[in-house]
Amino acid sequence: MKVYVKVLNGASISLTVTENTTVAELKKLVSQELDVPINKQRLVFKGKPLQDDQMLKSYDVITESRIMLTIKNDGQPGNGTKPLINQTSRQAAQSFAEKRTSSSFSFSSSSSSSSSSANQTQQQPQTPFQQQLKSILLKHFSIVDSARILEQYNKNWNIAMSGLTLDNIEKTARLNLARAS
Repeated sequence: MKVYVKVLNGASISLTVTENTTVAELKKLVSQELDVPINKQRLVFKGKPLQDDQMLKSYDVITESRIMLTIKNDGQPGNGTKPLINQTSRQAAQSFAEKRTSSSFSFSSSSSSSSSSANQTQQQPQTPFQQQLKSILLKHFSIVDSARILEQYNKNWNIAMSGLTLDNIEKTARLNLARAS
């Protein structure tokens, strides 16, 4: 069967394996293809790190499955390996979430200006969705309660967005592009 191993920076390779192939054997194939030492590899499938002694079938890996590869960085300069990625999937998801919600929250390096900009943002949501949500909330709740509900919604949104992996974001983008065409 063919599986795809994807490095977080976008590079992807396809490898031919069987369901009885162990993760250690898969890492050896990845090492040969990408020139990444086996001890630097971390393979993840459906959010679960793969253990070297397990077979691919124990993780329900099927043909055309996508396995994510992260490269462990030991922090040693000049170790002979060129890093293939700049950030982990969690960091990328957090960066995505910050960009996604930057229209509803202002981040500032000084604490006094960040609190004043946060107050301004809470008083006047900037996204069309937040404006519509606020107008609906004001029909049913007091101004204070509406502001609290909107603030809690924004907190929950940030938590949900920061938990996304690159794979989640890719799947969502693929589905939206398929619907649009």
